[in-house]
Amino acid sequence: MARPFIVLAFVFFSMVVGCGVQTEAVSPFDEGVSPFDEGVSPLDEGVSPLDAGASPLDEGPGTPEVVQSVIQVEITAPEDESTVESGTVSEFTGTVHDSQFEGTEVSVVWSSDIDSELCAGTVPVDGSTSCSVSLTPGTHVITLMATNPLGQSASDAISVGVDMFRADPDAGHPGFASPHSNPIAVLPDYSRLYVANTQADTVDVFNAQTGAVLTRIHVGIDPVSIAVRPDGLEVWVSNHVSDTVSVIDADPASPTHHQVIATIQEVDAESRSTRFDEPVGIAFTGDSQKAYVALSSEDKIAVIDVESRQVVARLNIRSQDPRALAVAGNRLYVVAFESGNQTQVSGCLPEDIDGDLCTFNVEDQNPEGEGYDSDITRHPNIPDRDLFVFNTDDDTAVETVSTIGTLLYGITATASGKVFIAMTEARNDANGRAGTGSPKHSLLELENRAFLNQVGVVDCTDGECQKSTFELEPLPPQHPGPEEALAIPFGIQIADDEATLVITAAGSNTLFTLDAQTGAVLGRVDVGWTPRGVALQSNDDGKPEKAWVYNAVENTVSIVDFDSPADMTVTHTLELDDPTDSQVKLGRAMFNTARASTTGTFACVSCHPDGMSDQLMWNVEAPQCNRPGCTQFQLRSTMPIRGLRDTEPYHWDNVPGNPYTVSNGESLDEPVEPTCDPEADGEYACIRNLVDGGLASTMCDPQNCPPGPSGMNGALTEEERHAMSVFLLSVPNAQGRERPFDDRVTQQARAGFFQWHHNNGRMTCGNASCHGMPLMTRIEQVGQFAVPSFRGITDRFLLTNNGRFGGMEHQLRYLPDGPDEKTFAVDGLALGGLFFLQGGYTEQGPWQMFLENAQQGTSGAFGRQVTLNANSTGDAQTLMVLDALEKVAQGGAIMLRGEGAWTDGKTLAVAYDGISYLDRLGVEPALTRDDLITAASAGDLVVTLTGRMGQVHEPFNPQPLLWADPARNGSWTLVEHFGPKQPWGPRTLTLPPIAEGQENLRISFRANGGWWINVSNIQVTADGAPVATNITGENNSVVGDGNHIAYGHGWFTADLDSRGLTNLEVTFTLISEAPVDVHVSDGGVGLNNIALGLANTTRVDFPTNAGSGGMQLKGRHIQSGSAIFVDGQRVDGTIICTLGGSLPDCDEEKITITLDAVPPPANATCPCPGGDNQEGPLPDDSMHLMQVQTPGGLISNEFLIFD
Repeated sequence: MARPFIVLAFVFFSMVVGCGVQTEAVSPFDEGVSPFDEGVSPLDEGVSPLDAGASPLDEGPGTPEVVQSVIQVEITAPEDESTVESGTVSEFTGTVHDSQFEGTEVSVVWSSDIDSELCAGTVPVDGSTSCSVSLTPGTHVITLMATNPLGQSASDAISVGVDMFRADPDAGHPGFASPHSNPIAVLPDYSRLYVANTQADTVDVFNAQTGAVLTRIHVGIDPVSIAVRPDGLEVWVSNHVSDTVSVIDADPASPTHHQVIATIQEVDAESRSTRFDEPVGIAFTGDSQKAYVALSSEDKIAVIDVESRQVVARLNIRSQDPRALAVAGNRLYVVAFESGNQTQVSGCLPEDIDGDLCTFNVEDQNPEGEGYDSDITRHPNIPDRDLFVFNTDDDTAVETVSTIGTLLYGITATASGKVFIAMTEARNDANGRAGTGSPKHSLLELENRAFLNQVGVVDCTDGECQKSTFELEPLPPQHPGPEEALAIPFGIQIADDEATLVITAAGSNTLFTLDAQTGAVLGRVDVGWTPRGVALQSNDDGKPEKAWVYNAVENTVSIVDFDSPADMTVTHTLELDDPTDSQVKLGRAMFNTARASTTGTFACVSCHPDGMSDQLMWNVEAPQCNRPGCTQFQLRSTMPIRGLRDTEPYHWDNVPGNPYTVSNGESLDEPVEPTCDPEADGEYACIRNLVDGGLASTMCDPQNCPPGPSGMNGALTEEERHAMSVFLLSVPNAQGRERPFDDRVTQQARAGFFQWHHNNGRMTCGNASCHGMPLMTRIEQVGQFAVPSFRGITDRFLLTNNGRFGGMEHQLRYLPDGPDEKTFAVDGLALGGLFFLQGGYTEQGPWQMFLENAQQGTSGAFGRQVTLNANSTGDAQTLMVLDALEKVAQGGAIMLRGEGAWTDGKTLAVAYDGISYLDRLGVEPALTRDDLITAASAGDLVVTLTGRMGQVHEPFNPQPLLWADPARNGSWTLVEHFGPKQPWGPRTLTLPPIAEGQENLRISFRANGGWWINVSNIQVTADGAPVATNITGENNSVVGDGNHIAYGHGWFTADLDSRGLTNLEVTFTLISEAPVDVHVSDGGVGLNNIALGLANTTRVDFPTNAGSGGMQLKGRHIQSGSAIFVDGQRVDGTIICTLGGSLPDCDEEKITITLDAVPPPANATCPCPGGDNQEGPLPDDSMHLMQVQTPGGLISNEFLIFD
């Protein structure tokens, strides 16, 4: 009888374990009542219940009744898989019930697998028990065991993480508005959910089924994409600003579970900068051997060996900005985000003008739009490569598919070879016949449908890929109803049965399903603000069962259950920790919502994705200028919003957001009144003027634009409009693609600073021209448009207001390998085409300056990371980056922080103080760098160190700015404008009278929109008599015999002593049809071109007394206690107000900086990515780059000083 009972008992035990209640024969904790005690053991032969005479299974008469107890134990708080903060007292509560022992007491023991016994005692049956204790950091299994008088016991257990995540309250989180691609992922068994918390720089981990928070994991700056290794053991996260991929251990049996165990990156040792810039999407091969990472700004895909964590190859993407990618079967599919749509302004070379695709000579037109017709046309010869297909077996290119869509947000694919792309198609040519249309086009023809929302379908199942399109909304002139629009398709997944697509509409805050065969919309459900990612679970039949949706701006996760593809319900909303200011958050939501448009089909972000540009030309009814040759609305390229603060006016045409009395797109020759007044209405007055104007024009149906909830025409409330204004001024400038980690710019870039801003006293693009300090722009009118900032030039090829440098002829003809869409920014300029050689300097220096991104606002060490583990501590790349991080942290430009874990499960969180790594809780002893490396080398520790910044940043702590303070303020006056197609021949102009006491006169001849300025026989006369004149060619203008001026994309000047002269005239001969403007000034040194509301400008001089006296310059947003850096090194010195006031509010914004000493030159040799054989002027060792840093915050632009 004994053996059958034992078997039965084992079956019962197996059944109850699955319910979380464990029944045992003995208690291992209470020695006093142990059933193994000789005196009381139920297994003792004398008293064993299994004895034949006492068997409970014996039904014979006289058998004593045996009591069978069923104990029930439950831990009621906290929830399973919850987290608690280290150093705090955690309270655990539970209940005990025994149906056969009512009224008696049972013994209970609380224990931890890490800390052993926690609490012990007795409680009544049907009673409750609690235990308050401070737990050791780590992941604990907490067990509550109860034992009754018979020695029978039961237990319940939960998992509790203690301080797996240590918050860093001192770290700031600037809102870079980075892109996303698959920012949410679930493990293959659907047990764990991983979310890229971009705003907080963490990955947040949840129980995928219950939504319980498990932990948070520090990663790099702006995590934007997550991919789970197919075997489920690792989670990879791309950090867009840090230029790294964090590898997270997802193995629950590992001592480093949910820790970053490796950092993947690629660094150029010579220039000390990344070659892994702006990673976005990640995809693994099915065997987990290789991973692919989209390097968006480099137009490349990095191929990574998973085991070694090394980049082993790069795949070229001949299109702009690859982000989303997917692997299915043995194929890698990559889409280019800004692929374009073959549109351009209708300019070409003279021999190609046909009156249709091409309507004017692109080399002879001017920026005002005077005297020619300009359209937006689709040109069949412009490349529009969208989808790139590679064989993952050998990484060879298989096929390229063109003309699918314009902005390609997301991608999913099946093993059979069918690809689905979430995308929008721009309709910028729908009203593009602004010059030749009959009638000429306006916003009316656009019909408030700037984009079509679509899913692109590419079927490669039969070898050659065939494309088609699913339209998500009715095509114009029909429009979707208020609840039918599906704006900005973004995240996309396909169910296992390949019959249903599950997609997010980021502009409509919606998750919807689509029939994968017909494209019919099956169902939809509202989720949170701006859903950009979706993870999907299918049921056993392959149909969608559960979805997790990442709402990027709201920073939440919606858990959606499916009864069917047409019937979805949001069952949970998980809130992620979000440090974003509430106004910025609301404003970003309004910038991203299609509710801002009348039809609900597009948002402000549609044209300005991620704060950048869609790289397209648009007819948005830019003002028609008031000269006789102006006959149409002017076409405009999309401006980026990154780094907008202090760059007003905020629009190409100097009309919206303009606080200055200057000419504008309508009034080319006469100044007009400002459209905003920051002094009266506050710092957001001008950007608010732009917001209101856009909501009432581009975003509003021109045939039906009534007042909205704000009382003004267009959508959005007063609160929402103000919040959008705050958001627009909060987005910082992008990081420099090749900024050295130690802030010592390369010698090549140093040459670029010199050539751009100084060039041995010549007029340059940065000195006495349009793109100078501090923000690479200015307010001076060149025709009708505001000067664009050159910050971020490396990420866009459309620079000018009317796209005249974005046409096919200008971008493509300089390339040796044929057309490429990112040519202006990279290949064309690198080969010396177009801009820099015509500006008088070599192409390498200024271009390298842009790559190392002057004016970026942060240290090159910001966001940089290294992981110390057993494999990395001997790696030269790791140690080089670590050296830079520590050096920059010692100067205070970054905060160096570290998080990790010891192999015993204990977590680590440290802050570098310039000498040691201090425990952030102040409990553990400090560690040295050698301590970290030694422990990591031995395999005892894994720790990731990251360069972070303090909390003093936008939106309320702007970047400090430095620029030159000239000795005198000169102003220019336009005397005459000679428009295009002027007849050749002599001209005579009467000049304004000389002012009393004026000693000098300067006459400038400026090219106005043409590449050439051809003028000859210049002569100045006073009362009919010739006056000696010094003619100087500027900006690579050439002065030839007979005062013949040629080849000037800029200006040249005639200078003379004007004392005592009257009745001045200038005579000259025009020998081309290019437009020319003639200006005069008093010859004084004018204000620098700073985009801060100052007048037209002339050259400025930079301080030459560095280290030997006070340097007078101008400064804005300079705080008391600001640090000073020279060539990336912190130096001692003082900053005071020159004329009065106190920092940051100095009178006339004039400051004096005095340096105690100037460090020796940072780069004695030349790490020159452009080559050692460059030509052109180079700075000597007397030139330095000075910056100031707000305490705990942003760093200023670089300012040239000389010692």
